[in-house]
Amino acid sequence: PTLSAAVADCQMTAGTTCRSGPYRESVVALRESAAHLAQAASSNRVAIIFGPEDTGLTNHELKFCQKLITIPASAEYTSINLAQAVMLCAYELRLAFENEPRKGASLQLASASEVDAALERLKDALLAIGFVPEENPDHIMFSIRGIFGRSGLTARELDIVNGMARHTRWAAEGGHVTLQAKRDAGKKLR
Repeated sequence: PTLSAAVADCQMTAGTTCRSGPYRESVVALRESAAHLAQAASSNRVAIIFGPEDTGLTNHELKFCQKLITIPASAEYTSINLAQAVMLCAYELRLAFENEPRKGASLQLASASEVDAALERLKDALLAIGFVPEENPDHIMFSIRGIFGRSGLTARELDIVNGMARHTRWAAEGGHVTLQAKRDAGKKLR
């Protein structure tokens, strides 16, 4: 029923776009992306997200894309129809699977729903310390999503991010007083 639900069990999500803009800087050409997606697909569930033919993916839908793909086309007409975009992506993925020497299984990545939940916790923590503006936290969060998407977080790494978010929030809500008291008393902080 929703894009979030559709990709919840995926460890990697890649959205297609021909547009530029402030939340689309990290776009990578299809051929290069296909090789990376093929490697990740050896041990992870991967989704490619296509937007409607007339509008493409919205900024809200981009939140569910860890990576962005573009299909190099003429500068005069950068958009191609949906069926062609799907066919080109499938073709490039097939080539990548055939041409990519098997280097062993890639890392098992955290699922898109787990990453999204961690990003929400991190956003709340960053709001608590005033790092992101309350009126538009998504402006900075899009960049942070891009960092996470490029890194491909494992479950352990995601646990660390969740711990950082929890501890940041705790410190912002008065925990810094406890930390200073421990420092003053010469006690270990953890």
